[in-house]
Amino acid sequence: MQPGDRIHPVRAFNARLHVLGCLRVERITPYDGDADPLERLTYISRRGERTLDHVEDGRLLRAVGVQGVYRLSPASAKIHTLLQTG
Repeated sequence: MQPGDRIHPVRAFNARLHVLGCLRVERITPYDGDADPLERLTYISRRGERTLDHVEDGRLLRAVGVQGVYRLSPASAKIHTLLQTG
């Protein structure tokens, strides 16, 4: 991925694939933090705050844990903001 590329998030629902939008990559920001962001990323759902499942050695092994729409926890939102401005 590089600046100028387009990302099209999609959702499979009722046996159809729906394009949710189009995003253009403005910049790529390297992350030089000490801990892997995937291991620290937390979401808030109806059941409370949770981390991602199936993360090993900084890699997401299964995407089932990120299916759905979740709000970032305040701490993860701060990390996301720091990554964007890095």
